[in-house]
Amino acid sequence: MASLAVIKESAVLLLSDCAVSASLVVVPLFAKSLGASNFEIGLISAVYGFSLLVSSYISGWFSDVFSRGKLLKASLAIAAVVFPLHALSPTPLHLLAVRGLSGICAGIYPTVLAVQGYEKRGRLGSLVSFGALGWGVGSLFISFAYNYKDVFLSSGFLFAAGFLISLKMDVKDVKLNVPFFSWNIVRRGLPVYASFLIRHMSANAV
Repeated sequence: MASLAVIKESAVLLLSDCAVSASLVVVPLFAKSLGASNFEIGLISAVYGFSLLVSSYISGWFSDVFSRGKLLKASLAIAAVVFPLHALSPTPLHLLAVRGLSGICAGIYPTVLAVQGYEKRGRLGSLVSFGALGWGVGSLFISFAYNYKDVFLSSGFLFAAGFLISLKMDVKDVKLNVPFFSWNIVRRGLPVYASFLIRHMSANAV
């Protein structure tokens, strides 16, 4: 049973990260086709990143205080609807709004899955590796897509598949009494946060 739970968690992360990766690669190109300037393309990416940051933080706190299972399922279901909306964006402004919503969705499921995996098994190595595989598969997938819109529609399908799998997952809800924000946690984790910030800044700049 434990191995089946691992397979389900890994499958959800793989499918979801594949969807995120595929859309992430083509968004700048799609924005350019809509007439976006270089500044607007950067702004679209920045809005996505900021939404992802806020969503990751809030969902991490929410998963400790409220229901993890419902949060995971809701994020995947909403993402299955939001990501195909990229294909319907007629202007860069509309695309910016959709990317903001996408960032919110993309910031939730990894947090819940990471907490779930760590509390059950005390390690994240195997789970994270499937996430990395999803990013690789997503980047490879776009080379077979007929056009940009097909990528976004396929991303929605992948999230929908992840949602269906999540319905069969046994996500344990643990309600903890933790503050929404703690300076002590920030100070202790500052070296880790800084290294991740520099790493992601470098990766996204490329």
